Amino acid sequence: MKTKAPKATFVLHKTGRVIMLGKFKNDRRLKYAILKLEKMLIKINIKCLIKNIAIKNIVFNGKKFKFKICPYELKKIFNESLFYEPELFPAMHYFHPNTKICVTIHLNGVTSIKVAQNVINSILIHVKNKIVNDVSLQGRVQSNDLIT
Repeated sequence: MKTKAPKATFVLHKTGRVIMLGKFKNDRRLKYAILKLEKMLIKINIKCLIKNIAIKNIVFNGKKFKFKICPYELKKIFNESLFYEPELFPAMHYFHPNTKICVTIHLNGVTSIKVAQNVINSILIHVKNKIVNDVSLQGRVQSNDLIT
């Protein structure tokens, strides 16, 4: 099902779950789209009660880096929390260790997190700390090799 204002697409499943896709500037527009879906379902004689709304993934076109990212060097540092398989997907997936956030890092920018700047800063600080603290990496990798 689609709505025109706010522009949203709803994927309805037999289990009752709904996936909503769209561009929303704030929470008010998001709630308005959900209420609009509820009204559309009532119009076609489907009784519904919307509850347990959870945001699972937020995508935004955000931070454009002023430097190049070297994914293979970052993979050496974040071997357990960073996944980069360019044959499968042309971006890196970074799972932040303290949260359940998955950051998708494209080589020219970052997408799919709510507070991108905080996570980006956290990643960069973690990279710098790892380089300084890890004696085995000091001889092989320098900070300007990771981010050029």
